[in-house]
Amino acid sequence: MLFQLSFHGWLLQGTPYLLATLWLSLRTPSAPRGTAIQRSGLRGLAIVMAGCWLASAMNRWPPDAAPLLASIGLSLLTTAGMYLLACQVVRQQLRARVVTSAPVLMDMPASTEDTPRARYERSGIDATQCAAIASALTALMQDERLHEAPGLDLQSLSQRSGWSSNQVSQALNQGLGQNFSEFVTGFRVAAARTCLSDPSDLRSVLDIGLAAGFGSKSTFNSAFKRATGQTPSEYRRRRTTSD
Repeated sequence: MLFQLSFHGWLLQGTPYLLATLWLSLRTPSAPRGTAIQRSGLRGLAIVMAGCWLASAMNRWPPDAAPLLASIGLSLLTTAGMYLLACQVVRQQLRARVVTSAPVLMDMPASTEDTPRARYERSGIDATQCAAIASALTALMQDERLHEAPGLDLQSLSQRSGWSSNQVSQALNQGLGQNFSEFVTGFRVAAARTCLSDPSDLRSVLDIGLAAGFGSKSTFNSAFKRATGQTPSEYRRRRTTSD
C-alpha cells in the first residue's frame, strides 16, 4: 500500500513538470532562431515526458484496463521519440550555426567602426571636453617635451596630465582623430625634422632619432618615412641641399 501511494505520488508530481515545460516553450513566441530551436526541443521533450508518464501509469493499472502489450508498445514509442528528438535538435543547432555565421562576418566592419563610440559611452565627457583635453595634452607635450622619453606610455601621460587613461585615450581619439601611439609619434617626427633641417646640427641621424624619443633606428626610419615619404637621411640631404 505504501509503495502504491509513493508511486502514484511520483506520477502526480510529473504533471507540474509537464506544464512548466509547455509554458517555457510557449512564453516567447517572437524569439530569435536559436531560442526557437530550444522551444521546439522543449515541446518535443514535453511529448516524450508525457508518453513516459502515461506508460508508467498504465503499468500500474489492472491488466484488463491496460493490456501489457499496449504499455510495452507505448514505452518503445517514447524511447524512439526521445532519440529522434535528440537527433532533430542537434541537426537544427548545427544548421543554425552555418546559416548565421555569414551575416556575423558581414556585419564585422560596422561593429568595428562603432567600437570607439561604444568604448567611451560611459566616460562622462562630451565632444567639447574632448577637444579641450586634447588641446591641453598637446600644450603639455610641447612645453615639457614628454615625447623625448622613450618609455612614455598612456599611463605616464595620464599621471602627468591629471586625467584618467580612458579620458586621455578618448580625447585623442575623438578630439584629434589619433590614438596614443600616433599622437606621440607625431611629436617625435616633428622634433626630428627640425633637427635634420638645421645645418648646424652635426649629430648623426641615429642620435637625432634617439634624442627625439625613438627607441631604435629601424623604428625611427619607418615612422619618419611613413610621415614624410622619405627616410631621415634622404630628408636631411634634400633639406640641406635646398638651403
